[in-house]
Amino acid sequence: MHPFRTVSVKNRLGEAIDVLIHPLKVSAEHTCVLLTLPKNTHASMFAKNAEYIAHQLRQTYQALAQGFSLVEIRKEKEKSEVWYDWKFSWVGDTPVDSQFSALSLQKKSYLSDLFKDSLIA
Repeated sequence: MHPFRTVSVKNRLGEAIDVLIHPLKVSAEHTCVLLTLPKNTHASMFAKNAEYIAHQLRQTYQALAQGFSLVEIRKEKEKSEVWYDWKFSWVGDTPVDSQFSALSLQKKSYLSDLFKDSLIA
């Protein structure tokens, strides 16, 4: 797994949960946060709390809603990684709806290159 740092965020019930993140500055106006979950955390926990977590991470990195994206890297069976692109509908600075889909190969390659460059710099 990639070197991520652990941050504590609140779930929808106000309970602290840990997620592993690596922020990427895609451009001056766009911040992308790569996120993965600790081994003992089920993916459904993130799905149920995606809006709450996205809101907190967007605030942490002081990104505008239109310039914030979240990519979940999920460990699937047989040690493969699947990258999911989370999309949010925003009302002001608050996400009110979320959907996710597998990241396109082109976007995954682009973000992987940014990720590798951010580790070198």
